[in-house]
Amino acid sequence: MFPNKLWLENNISGSIGVIKDNSIVLLVSRNTLPKKRSRVPTKSIENYLRESECTMGISRNFENLDEFLQYYAQAATALDLCRNLSPNSSLCSFDDFYLTNIYRNILAKSVGNDFMDSRLLDILSYDKINATDYLYDLYLYLVTGCSVTKTSAILGIHRNTVNYRIRTICQLFSLNLKDPETVFALGLSLRVYYFKNEQEKKKINTDFL
Repeated sequence: MFPNKLWLENNISGSIGVIKDNSIVLLVSRNTLPKKRSRVPTKSIENYLRESECTMGISRNFENLDEFLQYYAQAATALDLCRNLSPNSSLCSFDDFYLTNIYRNILAKSVGNDFMDSRLLDILSYDKINATDYLYDLYLYLVTGCSVTKTSAILGIHRNTVNYRIRTICQLFSLNLKDPETVFALGLSLRVYYFKNEQEKKKINTDFL
């Protein structure tokens, strides 16, 4: 651990580190970084971390040392999410995972699917009864910025089929996808829902192994 700390201090200009709970906490002066760069590590540092079987969590920049604990938590959160979602990465920036962190925080305070817009629960029930996949169709449509072209490419179906499905969904469940508030509410709910599903799948696979 100590040789790793020394290597990082010597290769990241303006940095000073301490060893805490079997981890290295590194403070880096932003004044020593190249302009227009918020991330400290270079390719050589990334390679070093990989060879050393280490992972680095990176917080956002901050000005006041009194805020250290908040930004330390950001780095720790980035590290935790990275290990679960991107285990082959050696560098984990909080900015790359802040949305995922929002989803996780929403789920932590939710019971069942109560984080979901009620209209989506209706679609979910409809899909189960009718063996359709309208919820996923709507999810792809919204996360692609309501792009019929991108949605059709992902699903491997014709644009006209996507248009028909989205039109049917809107008619069946009285959705107005021209309303920004509706698009935001549905989009956030669906992102959290599919994030939750992915995490449950990983847990099932881990438990099975």
